[in-house]
Amino acid sequence: MTLYDLFRGSVQDFPERTAIICGEKRLTYRQLDAQINELTNDLIKWGIGKGERVGVYFPNCTFYPAMLYALLRIGAVFVPFNIRLSYFETVELIKLTGCSTFIFDRRYVGKEKEDKKHCPSILRWIAGDDEKVDKCNCKPHYELCPGESIDIAGEDEGLIIFTGGTTGNATGVVVTHDALVSRVVMKYRDEQRTMHYDVMLNHSPMFHTGGLSLMIQTLSAGGCFVMSEKFDPDAIIEDCERYQVTQMVLIPPNIIYSIADSPLMSSDKLSSVRLCIVAGGAADSTVVGKIFDTFENASIYLNYGSSENSITLGHIMSRKDFKQKPWRIKSVGIANMASFVRLLDENGNEVPTGEVGEAWGKSPAQMKYYLGRDSNAVNGWIPTGDLFRKDEDGYFYFVSRKKNMIKSGGESVYAEEVECVLKQHPDIKDCIVFGLPDRTYGDAVAAAIVPEVGKSLVGEEIVDFVKDRIASYKKPRKLFYVDEFPLTAAGKIARGEFTETLAARKPDYSI
Repeated sequence: MTLYDLFRGSVQDFPERTAIICGEKRLTYRQLDAQINELTNDLIKWGIGKGERVGVYFPNCTFYPAMLYALLRIGAVFVPFNIRLSYFETVELIKLTGCSTFIFDRRYVGKEKEDKKHCPSILRWIAGDDEKVDKCNCKPHYELCPGESIDIAGEDEGLIIFTGGTTGNATGVVVTHDALVSRVVMKYRDEQRTMHYDVMLNHSPMFHTGGLSLMIQTLSAGGCFVMSEKFDPDAIIEDCERYQVTQMVLIPPNIIYSIADSPLMSSDKLSSVRLCIVAGGAADSTVVGKIFDTFENASIYLNYGSSENSITLGHIMSRKDFKQKPWRIKSVGIANMASFVRLLDENGNEVPTGEVGEAWGKSPAQMKYYLGRDSNAVNGWIPTGDLFRKDEDGYFYFVSRKKNMIKSGGESVYAEEVECVLKQHPDIKDCIVFGLPDRTYGDAVAAAIVPEVGKSLVGEEIVDFVKDRIASYKKPRKLFYVDEFPLTAAGKIARGEFTETLAARKPDYSI
């Protein structure tokens, strides 16, 4: 069984029900299936075959599910690329995956001519839009009828999704067809399962695990998936009323303030929402309270997951829970069906209940392997690099990341990566990068900088220097200029204490 088989079940059960909406465009399950079939045979004409890795470079659009299912039907590997990355970051990921085909939004046409110099693995550059790809006049070796797929084994690769892991360098997570199906099936024992009558509203990018997983989950259940190309609080409010949304995503949770402050805000317009899915950052009591105030009929789903999917945790918090068990706000929930979790100390021993340990996970939905690096798995158990504690009721509480990572605006930003770029600036002697609590972004990327002797720093120029080299969302939004960094007895920067001191100080530059 494959994801396409699950989707076809929805086509057969609900052919005239709306499957997907993006902007003013909507497709029923029958129409989406027809688009998938046409696209499948177009890809066959292009000569794309089983096992080939195909890069997909598109913003959120109705074409995304068509491309996913079409590639899976012919046994190719779907590789979604983050369109927010810089040109050089994208080239490096193409090299990492060894994609043989790159299908891109035709708004980026022309870029492929330059890419050919740097990406020798790419045999086909194919432009497309939200309806189709450019045609190939080659005679196909075969064609597939609606509902047909080539023979695919469960252990065959189906998806490569990118994650930063714990190093800051993007890593390809390879997922099999069996694992993709397991990710859907396991959700039906989860409190946040999506049913055929649900309307899911998502603003998260499809090239991230969160958005892609919710789309797959919704279309497998026969529900309606509403996506937006970018976050727009006014549009979210209008979409909730227009489509009678029942579930929606808040990534990061702090975006609730933008929704609540919108001039279009009205509790009546949001009255259909019964569940808000919170992810991409911490949700404290103030944020949770604001969500309940804004969505008067909704509960909140707090969760933890990853691209590797060795662990999935989650729980629903109702208004009653919020009042009677406020400490549960800090929990990311209990382990989902068939998701096994161990908390281990540095010696590999399980820690007692209530104590902190690194989470190791094992699940039928987990990845097959990483591209380019070892997973450090032991007997199928994969380390997450994240520290948790578990209470007597089985609820897990996220404590910290083993290495520095900042969740800003729903994106993972790694301090070491930004530091490396800043240190390339000729006027910067040393720096550290860290996160500061921020109402809009959850955590804002901040940097403390020691200038070279006799040099004056211009904040705007420093930020532009970073933006020119890595994705814009990784740029520091707050800059602090310092003479030196305090050191520990071991000669290392006393990062924790020093950043706490800076948090109480006004930045020298902010955006």
